[in-house]
Amino acid sequence: LDVEVVVLVEPAQQAALRPLPGNVRLVDSPLALRLVLPTCAALVQQGGAGTTMTALGLGVPQLVLPQVSDQHFNAERLAVTGAGTWLPGGRADDDTLRGLVGELIADGPRRAAAALMRDRVRAMPAPAEVVPALVALAAGTRS
Repeated sequence: LDVEVVVLVEPAQQAALRPLPGNVRLVDSPLALRLVLPTCAALVQQGGAGTTMTALGLGVPQLVLPQVSDQHFNAERLAVTGAGTWLPGGRADDDTLRGLVGELIADGPRRAAAALMRDRVRAMPAPAEVVPALVALAAGTRS
């Protein structure tokens, strides 16, 4: 694909990824995804809750390649929203990955669903707005 690819992995993992095409840039982790994702057209990730929710909040379509149980659950739930897709085995050949990422970066239903999820996340109350109601519930009163 004619795109810039940013690969965020631990420095020890980077050697195994070489040689890389000129459009691929390796970045050391950790990195604040909230700073990078606003400029991304798509995200390929393992399906951790924090990464999934950060991308949803920013409207970035996702491809999840889950590795452990909670990531499978997160991937399934993401796919239900339409804002992404997943591969249950967590692995794919080059052609499959190219096709799925191409689908995510296109102006199609995945991008529209990701924008809808972004708007839903932004419409949610902030934690500071919810805490008084939770305190009242815990105290057995209503606010």
